[in-house]
Amino acid sequence: MPNSIKEYIHQIGRASRLGDEGTAIVFLNEENKNILPELIEILKSSGAIQDPLKLVAH
Repeated sequence: MPNSIKEYIHQIGRASRLGDEGTAIVFLNEENKNILPELIEILKSSGAIQDPLKLVAH
């Protein structure tokens, strides 16, 4: 996971083009785990996830 949400969105955007669907996998560690709540909110508001508890359960 990058150190900022802005960088994460940039990287995911570069990996996806022309509306193709896919799955993004993010690994968090002690240094960047504080970003998770903001990431969940962004994903929820964009409609990318419906159940954020499934995210943290993995």
